[in-house]
Amino acid sequence: MGGVKVGGHTRRAPARYAATVLKCQKRLADSCPGLLDPLGPGDFPLPADHAGPVRPRWCCLPMLAEAGVAYEALRVVRDDIGAIYDTHKTELYHTIRGGLMSTFCPSKLPKATTLTLLSDVLDHTSDSRMPGSRALTMVVHHQLWLECYAAAAAADTAAPHVTTRRREATRFVAVSQDGSGDWLDVPPDGSFGTKVTSLLFRIMLQRRLGLVISEASSVCDAAERAGGAADRLGDDLANAGEYTRRHNACLRAIRDMIAAVAIGTVVLGDKEDLARTAMLNEGHAVDVAELGADEETGCDVLYEVKCKSALCKKYSAGRGSTTLGGQPKSMGHKIGFGNTEEEERVRILGCKKRGQPTDRPMDHATGKGWVAPRIGHYYDALVVKRSRVIAAVIESTGGQSRPLRMQARQLAKRTKGKGAVDRTNYGLTRRSTRSYEVHHKQRISLAAVMADAKAIRRRLLALRQQLQINAAPAAFALGGMA
Repeated sequence: MGGVKVGGHTRRAPARYAATVLKCQKRLADSCPGLLDPLGPGDFPLPADHAGPVRPRWCCLPMLAEAGVAYEALRVVRDDIGAIYDTHKTELYHTIRGGLMSTFCPSKLPKATTLTLLSDVLDHTSDSRMPGSRALTMVVHHQLWLECYAAAAAADTAAPHVTTRRREATRFVAVSQDGSGDWLDVPPDGSFGTKVTSLLFRIMLQRRLGLVISEASSVCDAAERAGGAADRLGDDLANAGEYTRRHNACLRAIRDMIAAVAIGTVVLGDKEDLARTAMLNEGHAVDVAELGADEETGCDVLYEVKCKSALCKKYSAGRGSTTLGGQPKSMGHKIGFGNTEEEERVRILGCKKRGQPTDRPMDHATGKGWVAPRIGHYYDALVVKRSRVIAAVIESTGGQSRPLRMQARQLAKRTKGKGAVDRTNYGLTRRSTRSYEVHHKQRISLAAVMADAKAIRRRLLALRQQLQINAAPAAFALGGMA
């Protein structure tokens, strides 16, 4: 959820303690039934003249009492988080294609009914069950996520980034998306696909956690001495023209995912040779396609792969124009894929006309207004050839858009059942997953994040070369004077 076990064990300890102790309460009561009896006159901690009864005896045991207090505190926190998430779900954003998006909320928050009243949990005649440690610690994880997001937003206000608006909030939302952390679960087994040098791994972690790129310190120092602005977080370095290699790395990972369970011919496109895939889509090269792969209609399934960075200079206020009407708005600081997916889906799939040219450009808060029709790159495939097109948008942080995740889940069904064939080359260690869907999500995530780190590395090497070239005349002059 946006970090590497952010928060430490201290914050999660009360939840685990409550789950462990309260789970044992029934067995303790079976061994000592008196724990369920109420306190009477003269019982500690009641005064001698107190009539009682007031509460069960188990409340006098420090172990059980502390666990009960921790559990009730977690119930309150869970309800507060649920109220915040309910508010986020009402903050709707209307895309220019007619879709709806809401403020991002991490998944897997336990339901309110899961954390029942403590009295019901301890009532042996009740049907309520004590929640497990995972459910209680998940409440703490969500609490920590909200705290980290608030800190990121505060950091953006206190120290704005030199190029990217709301940089820290955008980064934190991006690394919280499904698949963004899957590359961390790939166990190295010596094979080519899992080899990550220590230098690259350090850059990958620094990018994920929003830390300064340590290897770029000398280059940034030189830029600042020259009077320029230096981006020590690596956004400018990552976006300095390395789009093709990043795209190709993700394309190969997706192609491997398709080929492992293909039921038709897999065609890999070429941007330099439009004729190669012209029979599938006229006017724009297809990245990868599986012929006759739609199990319901028998049509071709085409994939357009986009590996974009949510942390870039480009910013759109979404106000639009009188000519084109509404425009996508940069919402990555609040919405998952808010800086990348909407723009790419319009470019790939096109957009229908909405409203009238005499109307104002579309307002993303209400969805009303003028949007000019736009023909997407895959118009021929969608309208003429009736193929199915998957807009596979991947962010450089490893996150994978919902259409790509849904397609991976659909392909995973082909690995199950009698006679099913799975040609995936799984990892060689015991910790390597044997799940088709998990494996390929991990490899796509690793491809995107590693390509991003390699782009930073290559750009740094080029800048260091320039520094050496500029320093050579000065060193020669000093040598001549000596």
